[in-house]
Amino acid sequence: MAADGSKTIATGTAPDGDEDAIVGIIIAVRAVEKDTTLPEWYEDARRWADASASAFFTYNVDSTTYPEYALVKLGSCWGGWDNAGNNPSYHSPGSYKIMRDYQSSFPAADRVGYSGIAVSEWNSLISTSYQVLSACQCSGNAAMVPNWATVGVTSGHIVNTGGTFSGSGTPQNEYGSEAARTTFRVAMDAAFHPGNTSDWSGFLSPFLTRLRSGFSFASGLPYWADGSGTFPPGTIPGTNLQVTVFSSWIYNGFIYGPTLSALVSGTSDDADMMAAAGDVLSANLPTSYYSRIWVLLANLMLSGAIEDAGKTLRGQ
Repeated sequence: MAADGSKTIATGTAPDGDEDAIVGIIIAVRAVEKDTTLPEWYEDARRWADASASAFFTYNVDSTTYPEYALVKLGSCWGGWDNAGNNPSYHSPGSYKIMRDYQSSFPAADRVGYSGIAVSEWNSLISTSYQVLSACQCSGNAAMVPNWATVGVTSGHIVNTGGTFSGSGTPQNEYGSEAARTTFRVAMDAAFHPGNTSDWSGFLSPFLTRLRSGFSFASGLPYWADGSGTFPPGTIPGTNLQVTVFSSWIYNGFIYGPTLSALVSGTSDDADMMAAAGDVLSANLPTSYYSRIWVLLANLMLSGAIEDAGKTLRGQ
């Protein structure tokens, strides 16, 4: 946007990066807001977080094409419904809950030149996101979602329309470097909002099934069978589109990091898998930025750090 907010000057916004950054700011604000001496950045960050949440919804969400749905686009000026294309990994319902709750408690008098987003609109965005993920996730327990998708509304239901689309050159119907981020973002909801089981369990449970199926603690590193040994090809509901897993997924941090994050929703029976995941995430730390950051984030997820951040957000 132009400095005065009068016009859009570029189309390169990335809603997934925006939502992650806003949540990070909110966590930082909540972590220090009760301190006797506040850091000098606190007031700016407190206001910036709220204004950014409003801007995120205003510019990155389509709530007019189908008024009953609020859909995250691919950016402020492109993407969305049908052939405009969408990306499952951009949807982060747990992040939207954090923005909703933050805005609900933010004093309206402190907003200058903008308004907060209504709770009902945030709830629509959260609901739409989970419906999109359901429409894009492979049938049965195949678990995977594609890097890219086309989604529409048919007979009052969100569906994968089966169209062709790719926004960055990654294969559309692959559980790859784009798609794997989806698993982490839903795991975030499980960590931040463990009581909302009905929201996130439907997406994460198939991942637990697949990870359990391909796992062998006795085999040693990397513990999980590569390729179809853990993630056989799956079909997207209502289409003939088949999703396949990224080759050598268990050897690439940008796939195994976010994928193993699904274990945050596991049970005590998954203790061996959690231990194995710890070994995988601590062995041969990747040197490339993208792989390294996903291994770091997965460590934060499975160590309980993100769950602790959720407690801070809830004032616990």
